[in-house]
Amino acid sequence: MKLLYLVYFDINLPQMAGVKKKILSQLNAFDDLGINSELMYREGNKLLIQKNGKIKKKFEIKKGLSRYKRSIYKVFKMEAISSNYDYVYIRFPNTIDFSVLSLFKCVGKDKVILEVPTYPIKGEFDEQLKDLKNKKLYIEYILKNVLFMTHNLLSRNLNQYVNRIVTYLSLIHI
Repeated sequence: MKLLYLVYFDINLPQMAGVKKKILSQLNAFDDLGINSELMYREGNKLLIQKNGKIKKKFEIKKGLSRYKRSIYKVFKMEAISSNYDYVYIRFPNTIDFSVLSLFKCVGKDKVILEVPTYPIKGEFDEQLKDLKNKKLYIEYILKNVLFMTHNLLSRNLNQYVNRIVTYLSLIHI
């Protein structure tokens, strides 16, 4: 079985050290289970695929309205990336937008495994909005609010695009 682990951000940034360690541990666990896994992540304006720390492929991507999400989708579509893998394990891309849904659709519902590291994410969204408002960054506040509203609308229909969602959160007993 062959798996691609997609991360939408640069794992080599200093503030991502803990997340990078977790992702590399997951990749090692997949390999220990006999799953041939590769990592795809963004580094600046490049999208890289690596196996065991060695870069296998590089793709140019451009920052746009939805950051790099649209470009990542285009690479998947143009290069037929998902055809090389049995599954694409996607670390949650912070928000769901049309580019992310397009990528899910391109990969195929049965191949997508979506990891959700935080649930519910609404608390994180509220904190970001509160912080922007406190800093009097009103334009960013409005833009983030639109982004979060789009996320809330589109994520209601994730079951049309994703069969498997993974989380490592503790069970909450009510």
